[in-house]
Amino acid sequence: MGMNICMICQYLPNIGGIENMVSDLAGRLVKKGHRVSVVAPGYPGTLPFTREPEMIDGVRIYRFPRSRGFPMGIDELGNMYSLVLRVHKEQGFDLIHSHFAKNEGLVGNRAAKKLRIPSITTVHGSDIMDSWGGMCEHPWSRFWVRKVLRESPRIVTVSSFLRTEVMNHGIPGDRIRVIHNWIDPSSITPPPPITPSSITPSSITPSSITPSSITLSSITLSSITLSSITPSSITPSSITPSSITPPPSITPPPPITSPPSITPSPPITPSFPIAPSPPITPSPTITPPPQVPDGVSFGPDPPCELPGFENGPAFHVVVARRLVKKNGVDLAIRAFSGLEHSDSAGRVRLHILADGPERQALESLAARECTPGSVIFHGPVSRPTYLAFLHRADLWVCPSRWEGFGMVLLEAFAAGTPVVATGVGGIPEVVRDGVNGLLAEPEPASLAGAMARVMEDPSLARHLVEGGRRSVDGDFHVSRGIREWLSCYREVMDGRA
Repeated sequence: MGMNICMICQYLPNIGGIENMVSDLAGRLVKKGHRVSVVAPGYPGTLPFTREPEMIDGVRIYRFPRSRGFPMGIDELGNMYSLVLRVHKEQGFDLIHSHFAKNEGLVGNRAAKKLRIPSITTVHGSDIMDSWGGMCEHPWSRFWVRKVLRESPRIVTVSSFLRTEVMNHGIPGDRIRVIHNWIDPSSITPPPPITPSSITPSSITPSSITPSSITLSSITLSSITLSSITPSSITPSSITPSSITPPPSITPPPPITSPPSITPSPPITPSFPIAPSPPITPSPTITPPPQVPDGVSFGPDPPCELPGFENGPAFHVVVARRLVKKNGVDLAIRAFSGLEHSDSAGRVRLHILADGPERQALESLAARECTPGSVIFHGPVSRPTYLAFLHRADLWVCPSRWEGFGMVLLEAFAAGTPVVATGVGGIPEVVRDGVNGLLAEPEPASLAGAMARVMEDPSLARHLVEGGRRSVDGDFHVSRGIREWLSCYREVMDGRA
């Protein structure tokens, strides 16, 4: 019989390691016959707050309003708690699973106690981090996190390192279970080949455009764009009195004057009246490429060359970490500067995929330490663009000062890209030095040395790639993760936790 699970967490469309993991877990549980309801904050672009849930891959998502500035976000906590209780009346939860040991864990524990159902709290890392901007850095936050941990009947951490950190808060080890994150290698498939020629639709050629193929019914307002009007397309010979006549069945309308509130665009000033054509479905043979908004999106990218890859052969290093002190992007830039000095051919490039409060300082650092143009800040990128970088990179670097696990490492393994990472936090549980990646100290010289080894030794790079693929096909495969979570849920339901 399927379980009815409530998850309290950050969720899509917000994108990050935790959101990706939770959405994958929820979707796979639904496919196995369980019911999953997610209680999550509202984000720009999500549906308004209504009683009806959003549905993503069979998962019900109920949104609550974010804090409006009340002290300690007390209004947000109240919104979250009330929504859990309301949805329970409709769904009848068997257990509550809270992701994060602060607000979500606090609400999950209180709601489960009131409803007399089991609860689980997952610690992901930054919720118990006491430095580099972590939630436990402030004494008041640390007090609440410890309270949540002590009241949680069952705690799951995503690494053994985090289990030790939780025990340092006074929690007995027998209440803590480790379930490593996982990856489905098929989710990191390479995007279609990206070539400049793919921008031009092959179905549109000069020979395919004839006077007989152009009719009033084929012309719609959506098919007329400024880019389609060029000086070469307008010649005196193409404009004759006989060519500007309406069909016999249509009487030309009298000249009209645009209303005062409608001002024609300066570049196009019509000198004759234009009768709007009736709304007609655009021709299916001409489909513009889908546009992807700035930031993160799961939609397809317009075909284009990746910036920084278009100027001939180079060794491309990629760092995909939010620009905050904890993630050590400054260490990667300084290490890359050393790599540049050892590469007399000037063929190395550093790509930084993310944004964050440290961006301006990091850009200044790159300008001082590195060759102009060798470090490229791409900002937030779409999912297809991220996958394109993942597969085309020559080296994937995770330069963290502190890390609970490191999902980007599994993604690089699955993509077949060599990895260099700092040996901090939970990273050594993922990267085995010399087997599926190289570990370095969290300082520039050590990172630069490891990066240089991969760049100068193709056989080493191939060896690390093979080890990474074995890792995602074995210990970190999605089938193992889902199996362990189902076992954990059943233990909690049976009262064995």
